[in-house]
Amino acid sequence: MYNITPDNYYRIKGTDNAFIDGIYITNKPRQKMKLYTTYTYVHPLHDTDTYNISGENWNNILPQNTPALLKENNIPVDEALYIWVPSENKAELFYHLATPSLTFQQQGIKPDVYKDKNYNYVKASDVKYISGPILKPENTSEEAKSDIAIANTQDKQTLQKIIDQEKSIKASKNYIKYYDEANNYNNALKNAKEVNASEKSTSAEVNETTRLLNKAIKNLNEPLVNADNFPIIQTTFQ
Repeated sequence: MYNITPDNYYRIKGTDNAFIDGIYITNKPRQKMKLYTTYTYVHPLHDTDTYNISGENWNNILPQNTPALLKENNIPVDEALYIWVPSENKAELFYHLATPSLTFQQQGIKPDVYKDKNYNYVKASDVKYISGPILKPENTSEEAKSDIAIANTQDKQTLQKIIDQEKSIKASKNYIKYYDEANNYNNALKNAKEVNASEKSTSAEVNETTRLLNKAIKNLNEPLVNADNFPIIQTTFQ
């Protein structure tokens, strides 16, 4: 059963992928433990909206009463990216939501109201860093500005080559064994095909779709063993 409730897992010292669910730890360690997490976590400074890859505020293009990210929740992110914001006529640094569907569900938001759950970003200026790896921007502000142009065939060549790996990837053992990673790959692949086929896709969309598809393939090839369906891993068990 898929559980969307955040949980604590303790990593066994000396291992990289052996974990114990916190519910089985009867005597909690008293000493402060090193934070262990696969994601970077940020905390909204206030209730804030999310944006798409085109720098548009989702609340301006979605049905009314779409809630913002709530300030009391920590948000898992996995990428820092400069995005050109048309309304501000400048590029700003954003964080890509690592688990948008899960994040929205935890805050009482129906994920299906979002047009494209792969493209959800929060402004770096609207949040503060909490924990996890320090993310370096995938691009520069200058690149973000130039990438608002419509992508041409040459721009899509790399993405097409990754899409063409579909047959071999779906025949792999990991694709059959790891349901969630395979599902994430399928979603990323579907989105990649749509972006690649569209004559309106911008270079920013193509570049980001390429990164997301590559990431899905990497996660499928290198799944987190013995840790199914939990996005939050918070402490190390000594």
